[in-house]
Amino acid sequence: MPEDEASNGRSERRRGRPRLRDAPDPREVERHALRFFAAKGFEGASIRDIAFSSGVDPALVSRRFGSKLELWKATVDGTAQQLGHAYENAMEKAPGTPAYEDRLQAMMRSFIALNCALPELGRFFIDEIALPGERRDYILERIWRPFHNSLQPLLEEGARRGVLRIADTDFGALALLGIVVMPQLLAPILQQEMEHPQGEAFDRIMASVTAFLGIEGRTDALGQ
Repeated sequence: MPEDEASNGRSERRRGRPRLRDAPDPREVERHALRFFAAKGFEGASIRDIAFSSGVDPALVSRRFGSKLELWKATVDGTAQQLGHAYENAMEKAPGTPAYEDRLQAMMRSFIALNCALPELGRFFIDEIALPGERRDYILERIWRPFHNSLQPLLEEGARRGVLRIADTDFGALALLGIVVMPQLLAPILQQEMEHPQGEAFDRIMASVTAFLGIEGRTDALGQ
C-alpha cells in the first residue's frame, strides 16, 4: 500500500475512535462502574463498556482491578469511603458539643446530599440486596452496617430524650433509608408524572426526613 494511503487509513482510525488514556484513574472508573452496575446489573455490565465510558483501554482496567467482581467491590469500597467522609464532615460542621437535633440533622443532610450527588446509588444498593449471595453480604457489610451503626445510636438517644417518637430504632433507620433512597430511585416518575424538578430533590427529601423525625422546626440549624 502506498505510504499516503496507509497514513490516511491511520488518520481515519484516529478520527473514528476516541483516544484512550494510558492509565486508568481508579475513582473515575469506579464512578462509571457505579452507573453501569446500577443500570444493567452485575451480569449485564461489562468491563469493556465501563472502560470505554471512562476513556480507558479495557485491558488496563482489567489489569488494574482484575475481575469484574473485584471492580464491583472496589466500586462499593469507594462509595463506602465517600459515605464515611460525609459523616465525618457533617460532625465537623457543628463545632464544640452541638445540640442533639443539630447532630442528627447534620448526619441526615450529609447522607441526603451524597445520594443526590450519586443518584444511581439507590438502585445499585436495592438491586444488590435483593438476592442472597456474596455481593449482598459485601454491600451490607460495607454500606448498610456503617450507615446503621452511625444513625441508630442517634435515634436511640432521641428516643431516650423524648425528642423522637420512634418505638423501634432499627426499623426507624430502615424507614429513613427508604425516605432518602426511593425518591432517587423513582426520579423519572416524579419528574414525568408529578412534575417534580430534579433540582429540588434535596429540599424535598430533607423536609420529608424532618417531618418523619418530628423536628421540622430545626431544619435551618446548620444550613446546607
